[in-house]
Amino acid sequence: MFGVILMQLSFFVNLEVLNGNFYKNILNKSDYFSLMRKDIDFGFKNLSMVTSIPEETFTSVVSNETIRELANKNISSAEAYMKYNHKYIDNKIDTKIIYDHLQKYVQKNNIKVDGNLKNQLLAVSEDAGSIINNYAVLFNISAVDKYSQFQSFRKLIDLLYNIKIILVVVVLLMVTLLMLLNRRRPRRIFLWIGSSLVPAAIITLIPSILALYYKIPNRFAIDSAYLKVALRDISLGYIEYFMITGVIVLLIGISCMCIYTYFSNKAYSKHQESISQKG
Repeated sequence: MFGVILMQLSFFVNLEVLNGNFYKNILNKSDYFSLMRKDIDFGFKNLSMVTSIPEETFTSVVSNETIRELANKNISSAEAYMKYNHKYIDNKIDTKIIYDHLQKYVQKNNIKVDGNLKNQLLAVSEDAGSIINNYAVLFNISAVDKYSQFQSFRKLIDLLYNIKIILVVVVLLMVTLLMLLNRRRPRRIFLWIGSSLVPAAIITLIPSILALYYKIPNRFAIDSAYLKVALRDISLGYIEYFMITGVIVLLIGISCMCIYTYFSNKAYSKHQESISQKG
């Protein structure tokens, strides 16, 4: 039973937790990026009020595709870091693009550029870049990588990621061992397998069903709309995995129990028939 659960968790880590494409597909199908864009534009609006630079000067600097690429790079970087492929890289927008855009605005309005104004433009460029970076980063690894608890979690996830083949081999060896131990009554193999799979399926199905019933993915107390959408859809993706794999494991387990019952009844009938013939 525990071997099946570990194997289920290992494939969960491989297919979803440490799979950057899983997150990218989830976010691309949702309103995540459009809601993020609204928050970024709101940040630009506040910056415009402080600097007296028109809001559209900031909003026209970065396209929706640039924001999407920045967010996807963050996901890829976090994935590589969690797999111990390389150190985490903070993917940030090049503020030189913003600075050049602000310079064009200044030149267009015939504003004299001196050293003081140049420094101000550089500072505003950094502020605008920070607004974009703060929203585009879904996994801020640099904020937690120094904590020992997070590194312990990282090691555990990496272990589950790398032992999937080992777990499959172990489960197959256990099945082979059961076959050898039950050579005289091979039908008992189905009993052992079924009695292991059914509880394993129930352990993963019940929490998933309860999470859906109580609408846990929709109850995250987060003010930011785009982050709430991200957590909701990612959580639903996690739950869907355990629902699907749990149902598959449950059906296989029930099928094994049914096969055992069928062969047991058949063997009992033969036994009763041989007794009646001797009598």
